[in-house]
Amino acid sequence: MGPIGRIGPIGRERPIGREGPIGRIGPIGPIGPKGLIGRKGLIGLTREYFSPHRRISHSLRCRGAGRNAG
Repeated sequence: MGPIGRIGPIGRERPIGREGPIGRIGPIGPIGPKGLIGRKGLIGLTREYFSPHRRISHSLRCRGAGRNAG
């Protein structure tokens, strides 16, 4: 994965609601629907990437969570 920028203890070092390469880095921190370990976050997405029955396009992966998430 690429660099994630500065994520503090609760992911608060970025200004609110900044879209990071792997999900939303903002007031809700790495946790949350688009957070690091959220539904569409790093862990959630990796699970979906490698699940055989649900392929996610590479473009979506490149754009991170982006607007398609959530």
